[in-house]
Amino acid sequence: MAGPKTATTKVQAPAVARGARKKPKLTRQTILDAAMKIADSKGQDALSMRQLGKALGVEAMSLYHYFRSRDDIIDGIVEHVINEITSAAYKGIRPDDTWQQKARAYITAYRTVGNRHPDAFKLMIQRPLRTASARKAGQVIVDAFLSSGIDDQQAIIAYRTMTTFVAGFVALEVSRLQPSFTTGNFDLEFEKGLDIIIQGIETCLIEAGT
Repeated sequence: MAGPKTATTKVQAPAVARGARKKPKLTRQTILDAAMKIADSKGQDALSMRQLGKALGVEAMSLYHYFRSRDDIIDGIVEHVINEITSAAYKGIRPDDTWQQKARAYITAYRTVGNRHPDAFKLMIQRPLRTASARKAGQVIVDAFLSSGIDDQQAIIAYRTMTTFVAGFVALEVSRLQPSFTTGNFDLEFEKGLDIIIQGIETCLIEAGT
């Protein structure tokens, strides 16, 4: 005769609270994405390891496995911005474009990305290009000038002239301040400013006989 059946109790896993947010997998990229969001929404001064850890739902110490310091993260943000600029520029460049067209595409991309990430862009213009990827992107613009026939020194000067022009232009543009002297049309001023710089380089080429 069979004995009495023993009741079994199923242990259910605790239900996940409705609306609970799943933590993103921690990687260098997810950390940089979160850092970019903080810089864009709250400004670069709000970017700290503690705030970054809080945004990601982890302890700040967890971030040091991927980045040595806050300064290291800022280098990563600069590289991210530079890569975004390069990506935007490539969309407007064809293999047979002239150096003028390539230079204009890159500097225009600087302005576009600078307006998209104003605080991250400020970080970029306040420090040298220290990572290999960032330096490579800068070299692409220098190479565009070298392809025109000017020498190394002139190419560096042309690069510095264009990048400092766009850095200053974007810094004023995103500040939302009204310049003392302006046409009231920033797009016009930007394009005509680029024209003047490019024409200056072309004059150097004529004088050098290239």
